[in-house]
Amino acid sequence: MHSPLKAVLVLLSFVTASAQATVYYVDSVAGNDSNNGASTSTAWKTIDKVNSATLLPGDSVLFNRGGVWRGNLQLKPGSEAGGKIVYGAYGTGNKPRLLGSVALKDTADWLETASGSHIWESQVGTSGSEVFNGSAYSTASIDSVTKVAYAKISTDTANHSSEATQSVKFERSADVSTQYSDVMIFKPAAPIVAGQCYKLTFNAQADTPVTLAWPAIKLMKNGGNFDSYGDAVIGVAPTIGVNWATYEAYFKPTVSASDARVNIYLGKLPTGITLRVDTFRLRVCDGSKLLTSDVGNLIFDETQAQVGFKKLNVTDLAQAGDFWYDAARGKVRLYSVLNPADANPQLEAALNKSIVGGASDVEVRDLDLRYGGAHGIGFANNTQRVLVDGLDISFIGGSLLTSTLRYGNGLQFWLSTQNAEVRNTRISQVYDVGLTAQGDAVNTVDGIVFRNNYVINSEQCFELWTRTEASSMSNVTFTRNTCVGSGHGWSHPQRGANGYDVLMYKNTAVTSNIAITDNIFYNAVDAVVRLDVPWNSYQAINFSGNCYYPQQSSVATQGLLLNYTAYDDAQYTILTKNVSTFNSTFATNTSASTYGDPQLIMSADGVWVPNPVGGCAAKGYAVPSGS
Repeated sequence: MHSPLKAVLVLLSFVTASAQATVYYVDSVAGNDSNNGASTSTAWKTIDKVNSATLLPGDSVLFNRGGVWRGNLQLKPGSEAGGKIVYGAYGTGNKPRLLGSVALKDTADWLETASGSHIWESQVGTSGSEVFNGSAYSTASIDSVTKVAYAKISTDTANHSSEATQSVKFERSADVSTQYSDVMIFKPAAPIVAGQCYKLTFNAQADTPVTLAWPAIKLMKNGGNFDSYGDAVIGVAPTIGVNWATYEAYFKPTVSASDARVNIYLGKLPTGITLRVDTFRLRVCDGSKLLTSDVGNLIFDETQAQVGFKKLNVTDLAQAGDFWYDAARGKVRLYSVLNPADANPQLEAALNKSIVGGASDVEVRDLDLRYGGAHGIGFANNTQRVLVDGLDISFIGGSLLTSTLRYGNGLQFWLSTQNAEVRNTRISQVYDVGLTAQGDAVNTVDGIVFRNNYVINSEQCFELWTRTEASSMSNVTFTRNTCVGSGHGWSHPQRGANGYDVLMYKNTAVTSNIAITDNIFYNAVDAVVRLDVPWNSYQAINFSGNCYYPQQSSVATQGLLLNYTAYDDAQYTILTKNVSTFNSTFATNTSASTYGDPQLIMSADGVWVPNPVGGCAAKGYAVPSGS
């Protein structure tokens, strides 16, 4: 195609896409998901509706200021030719607030595990309406008579729970080797509604403790070809003990139906097992209280930065605020003398999900993201052409990434990222780092700008690195930002020794044109900069024009300008509070930065900004007009 004609067609395509662009409105109070969303009077209501909507390049989704939503917003990609999809705000008042948490603020949300124990467990309330209940259940179903010899099912009137007069007794009498007995205990048919929360309870006891194999519990069509209406979202594989106890599972069916039944599969249990089950109940429950993922943090009082202290074992709950997430049962246990809802003015359980999941070709503006157990906003591999402007992000992270490693960043670019900018954004109280670009697989980073952002009381302010040797990183700019109190946030007592303004872990990518300029770094606990060796190449970093003032400390390893650390088999570590050593070592090929008090003052809207008189007056974050 000749280039003039091609250019005309591209232009016409862009004009057509722009002309067809639609603005959608979302109102958490007056909206309705059955509306078309195309005007403020016909606004949508929920994040789920936004996530399921078909959006085209050039479209906008605007949330009503003053509104509050719970859930996880999944951005839809625009296109380079058709334009970005914009997510932002309309109306007047506070920025739209998106919460990645479950509120546990009512006394009914908690039950003490034993009187006087001070250990409280979160609860999922039921409406009282029962889909089915009691002991009127089928004794068993065996799908093939040829397998009956491997399992025996009978009614046991001698051994049952206190709620029943009989139980279903399952006995596994032989090893099935290459085949197994598809045995299931189930309730008769009952009506269900798609998306509604249902709580199943049943009593069980085993002569030898046994864990039901996945998928142990399913909601399925009665009499069909094992048609699934949904696996249990919590309680898929409970461990049945030797004493009678009540077990729970929660469902959110994918379809509405009148012929549903709950199956408990027993066919894969080991030889020699005897299991008894009775008293099935299925009740409508409050799905907003489900803790379907790890809880990274409990926020008790945001204004005082009072939070929980996450423990990895329930036996470690020893003092007020200690909490543990029971992954098998989807509940939190918390040490508190009083009912936790009475003891705390605010109680939010931050779930292990990013509040906003990123995409390419988007703009995200003027949103308030709070209480997420993973990232505030996370952009995954191959992100391109992104603008983030004017966000507030707070109380983020703390969930488990592995069995012992916790994580969570305010805003993260992961792996390949090109042409992205983050500006005018305020971040506070983040478990790990406020702003970061990083990756541990082959990737390309080219063109990320972090400009005029404010990060306070997070463990780190800015983190940058990428790997492997086949990766490349270029044109990354961190400029006119203010970092205050790195290591002074909620997470530091739970992790320790990571309070850095700039964190630069091992970086093996081919690196060029990294600029860290005209920032203010104020009062970090451990060091202004941590630079790991090797960092390829730290000589490529233009570290200049910054004002830095580390927290003064008599401790040799605190209040540092530079923590220049050994990595792998490197034989040296430099810990320096000396400005000349810092400038000559870290900023080898750049101009010296300014050491000393940047003379911050509190602005009218509660952020630390440079004193208009002094050497740092033109540095760091400037409060945007109208913010």
